[in-house]
Amino acid sequence: RAFQRDIMDARSRAPRPSPDDSDIYECVEAASLLPLEQGLAFEAVRFAKHADAPRARFLRHAALCEWRAKPGLENAPTPKRAVVFGRSPEAADLAVLAVNIGNSVCIEAGGEALGQALLKLALKRLRGDAQSRLTLATSGVELEAADLVFDTGELLPDPPVTPKPGSVWILTANDLSMTERAQEVHVADRMMRLRRLFRTGRLLEVSLGPNASADAVNSARSALAAQDWHVVVTSDAPCGVQGIFFAALARAALTMLAIGQAPGQIEEAVRELGMRHGPLQMMDAYGAARSLALLQDVYRGSDASTLPLQLLSDRVAHVTAGDEAKMRHALVFHSPGGQGFARDPDLRFWLETWRKERADAPATLPDIALLTALHAALVRAASLCHENGLLRRWSDADLVAIHGLGMDRRMGGPLIQADVAGVLGLHRALTALEPVDPAVWSRSAEIDDMVKNGRAFF
Repeated sequence: RAFQRDIMDARSRAPRPSPDDSDIYECVEAASLLPLEQGLAFEAVRFAKHADAPRARFLRHAALCEWRAKPGLENAPTPKRAVVFGRSPEAADLAVLAVNIGNSVCIEAGGEALGQALLKLALKRLRGDAQSRLTLATSGVELEAADLVFDTGELLPDPPVTPKPGSVWILTANDLSMTERAQEVHVADRMMRLRRLFRTGRLLEVSLGPNASADAVNSARSALAAQDWHVVVTSDAPCGVQGIFFAALARAALTMLAIGQAPGQIEEAVRELGMRHGPLQMMDAYGAARSLALLQDVYRGSDASTLPLQLLSDRVAHVTAGDEAKMRHALVFHSPGGQGFARDPDLRFWLETWRKERADAPATLPDIALLTALHAALVRAASLCHENGLLRRWSDADLVAIHGLGMDRRMGGPLIQADVAGVLGLHRALTALEPVDPAVWSRSAEIDDMVKNGRAFF
């Protein structure tokens, strides 16, 4: 009777269960009501039904991507003492991150007053037991005793320090050379860079310096990997792999806006792909001015059209009226709405005017669904990252999409979706879209080779 009450209680907490949930409840009930052989047969039928479903395949793939990113961590030493070395609010953010992934942390800000301010800022975001693991550096030797150093690149050790053997030094500044920084702080083969695109994401991208040792990489991954956090190791590139993926999605959306596609349709197409937020909302969440700077960095030096970036730049200028103080937090595609964003009703009329004034705007999009075009942009970005050695394995691309860009695990990632839909279809879409914007939709050599030899990503 108690067992049946538990079943009824579980059902009451899920009044509209999914087909998966309903079958789980029925299998548990069958276990208590049917003879063993009949109960097993009842379960086997439902297991087979769900195991072959696309969502089950996507979920298994997502779990495999996460597992592949963590091989051999049980044998790597786990740093326990971490120092955050910096003076900006980013140092407080890093301190919270370091505590949340299980380290004892102290802040070295180069001065008592600034250190206290950063400590206070970080403690506001920590609760209970975690607060006791965050302190302020006082002796001046914390950097030499640390197992792990988070370095914002804003300070130089004074006096110079000699990090202990086996320590890992992680630079967070995107615009500093790892080689030069390693020489400044006397770290030879243990320097790497940490990238986080969205602070709400659960992905930590570790970009390796030119001389990073395998032991240092394992130590860093062991230190950073924690429950619900995932680490992907990449080669160093401007903006990182997460930035490249985000830039491809954002540029594709801006190109479609320039052509005349409705903002709402673009947002909904990306959500259908499995993204939590559409590219326009992602740009506003990241910051429109920061998104523009990231796009400029990713496409600097290429002969790509400047039209999509000009659209974003013009929209920022229109919304902020040239006030640089407003640019950092300006919403250019949305307006504040309750706890989130509401689509800006002015955007559609502004776009119509903007297009009339731009004779170089593309006339139309080929007969390709928006969903397919956006998917193709992500797949092409992943393929180029793999082709250029930024990603070690295909599964890391889906890991970046899921935990870095907020893609639903049940959708598996853009590459496994490409396998299920067929790489040939995406190849045809890229061929048709390439004239619109080659920077986003040109075919990579790897995709051409896949189609030629009938291969898939997985």
